[in-house]
Amino acid sequence: MELGVKEYWIVYPVEQSLIIHLLVSGKYEPSRPFTIGDVVDSPCVEGFQMDLYELFQE
Repeated sequence: MELGVKEYWIVYPVEQSLIIHLLVSGKYEPSRPFTIGDVVDSPCVEGFQMDLYELFQE
């Protein structure tokens, strides 16, 4: 936060889920949990998308 990191992602491989934390007004706000079937994009990296099915497939 002090260094201005605008977003970070936490991946939970066992639960097959992902939570994105965005820096808003000096605080990190977590997203809803994303899981298989969701396609997630980054508000900080233009054009980046990740299909969580591909991330978690074995």
